[in-house]
Amino acid sequence: MKLFVELKNIPTLTIKVFEICTENYILKNKKALDNTINLDGLIAQEEQEFKNAEPPIVKSLKEYTFDKISAKERGVFIIEFIGNGVTSRAIIKKGKLILRERLTVAGHVYNILDENLNICAGSRSGIWI
Repeated sequence: MKLFVELKNIPTLTIKVFEICTENYILKNKKALDNTINLDGLIAQEEQEFKNAEPPIVKSLKEYTFDKISAKERGVFIIEFIGNGVTSRAIIKKGKLILRERLTVAGHVYNILDENLNICAGSRSGIWI
């Protein structure tokens, strides 16, 4: 996976990658994950520091690759870019779950489908109502 970042007046850029357990986050906060998540106190899964040799007045476009995220099949990742007192985030969501509902005489029937439209039937598959 690649991200392009435009930099200006950033001598040192620190990149932190966090993997978020969405189940724990939603159960604790009772809301969906968004970019306002507080990352203070969390330990980054990966952290890198890059030196920028460009003069402070020059705007440059840099490409950064994240092989560990590319290797994962599913997950939610937050990539935080920190430089010269400025912070920017990217939220990467890999994979997808779809909730399908069918009304029957006995009541509602729910199916959880993955991104390939296969029914999820593992021991941890379920919905919270």
